Amino acid sequence: MPYEVEVFLTKILPASVGSGLVLLGLWRWRQATWPAAIAVTVGFVVGRVLTTKSAPEPWPVDSTQLIVHFALLALLVQLSGIASRVPKAARVAGRVVVGWVVPYLLLRTLARPPWESPLEQVLWFGALGGALFASWSGLEWRGKRLTGPAVPVALIVAATGGSIALVQAHAAGLGQTAALVAGVVGPVALLGFLAPDSKAGGGAASVAGVLLPVLWLAGHFFGDELPIASALLLTAAPLLSLRNWWLSGLLAALPTAAAVWLAIQANP
Repeated sequence: MPYEVEVFLTKILPASVGSGLVLLGLWRWRQATWPAAIAVTVGFVVGRVLTTKSAPEPWPVDSTQLIVHFALLALLVQLSGIASRVPKAARVAGRVVVGWVVPYLLLRTLARPPWESPLEQVLWFGALGGALFASWSGLEWRGKRLTGPAVPVALIVAATGGSIALVQAHAAGLGQTAALVAGVVGPVALLGFLAPDSKAGGGAASVAGVLLPVLWLAGHFFGDELPIASALLLTAAPLLSLRNWWLSGLLAALPTAAAVWLAIQANP
């Protein structure tokens, strides 16, 4: 059996089924965003456990293994939004903190960091945190205003193309994880087709909007073979979502294709 088929059947497909079962169990709340966030997170955790063949470590030495923790953190931020007692300002502040903490935890162990002084380090993490906060918040904002499958389709396109780019950049493990994200968002897209007035895309975006940029950052900084332009294009691709799902997919495919092409050119 080809390796790609084995990965799909033994890891991505079970994770996708897990995501779908959560959505099915929470069907009565299909109009809300939070069930999709739970479904994507549960499916992703299932896929990671099947991939690593072990439960996530509380504090792994390899910072790229923190991606499960990042998914849970993004879910926590999403669920805090439905708590009426949490002030809006506190939710925004929490999102800002998460936007800064995630790049720091991911890149703190870089062997050859691009910064040379504490000030440069602060500036780097400030810029990366600001970019993550902006893209994450913008994507979730689009997801809450666009009903149906538009945002999930754009996420699947970006995640699938990003998986190809990461494999081309000699980061097969990260590429497999990006494909896993596409797989667990798939049932959310299906929900969007079955319930066109659903805002589940916002829930998917609240988790995938953190996971995917983390993968692009890891592909660039740890392997240094995914061009930064590819990472930026892949991050921006889902933000081009429009109300029409096929047009969203087409618009997301344009920067995604450019990102893949740049990765191919950088790794002949």
